[in-house]
Amino acid sequence: MGIGEIILIGLGLSMDAVAVSASNAMCFPNKRLRLAEMAVWFAVFQGAMPLLGFLAAGAAYDLVTRLGGWLALVILGWVGGQMIRSGLSGEAERCPADGLTRRTLAVQAFATSIDALAVGVGMRAAGAEIFPAFLVIPVVTLLCCLVSTEAGRRIGGWFGSKAELLGGVVLVLIGIKQVL
Repeated sequence: MGIGEIILIGLGLSMDAVAVSASNAMCFPNKRLRLAEMAVWFAVFQGAMPLLGFLAAGAAYDLVTRLGGWLALVILGWVGGQMIRSGLSGEAERCPADGLTRRTLAVQAFATSIDALAVGVGMRAAGAEIFPAFLVIPVVTLLCCLVSTEAGRRIGGWFGSKAELLGGVVLVLIGIKQVL
């Protein structure tokens, strides 16, 4: 497997993290440091999960393919549902200051990287080297998330108070996509 293929895999794997990054940035546009930290969380998980899948190979594949999408749906659906509820409630404070906790970021990073676990299993089955992917996938994810975070920050200003509602809808749709 060449570097070009690994970059394309990295782009494909990072798309869920990119969407979550943009929606988080729409809701929390002034939390620049936390948003940058978020991109690092996503990059670390996107790099670690293929490695874990590669190492676990056969046993993890069945579990990930059967339950991974549903787990992502539950996690992202719950977080997105909370954002939708808050966005529709008419509360003056739509995005609480502590909304992007490290725990929240870890849960989002895990939920958006479950498919990367299966990619690692597939790489083992294909006889591919994991080390180049372990280096390239997180870099691709980090760069994509940083770009989408800045885009989300800018777009969020256009949507104003409906940014959280839109971000919640995006998270729920990503969760649904995981099981289809």
